[in-house]
Amino acid sequence: MKKQQVVFELPKTSMQSCKYIFSVEEKRKIAADMAEHDITAVNLKEDLKGIQTQFKADITSAENRRTSCGQKIRSGYEYRGIECKEEVWTKERVVKYIRLDTLEEVKTRKATDEDLQMNLPLQQ
Repeated sequence: MKKQQVVFELPKTSMQSCKYIFSVEEKRKIAADMAEHDITAVNLKEDLKGIQTQFKADITSAENRRTSCGQKIRSGYEYRGIECKEEVWTKERVVKYIRLDTLEEVKTRKATDEDLQMNLPLQQ
């Protein structure tokens, strides 16, 4: 004679990992979620490309500014617009450009006829 096994239920429940088969409606919902996440991923990849392009441009710009600084340090000067006065030297028939900050002559050119015409003040 076989012994009968006694089976009894405990008064508590617990969650266990078990295989669950999705219904057709659940599969449709999962597929819709997957399509939405795919679109999001594509959009994020496009955004990343744009950001990378902008960062590359920013890096290139910073490197160019750094190179410019190095060239200035190496040469010790740069060309700038500096305010100068124009002096017409009638005997030599030249116009001289004199820096206002250092009074250095920076350029000389041949005077034109217009340069050589003098406006004399009218006497009363």
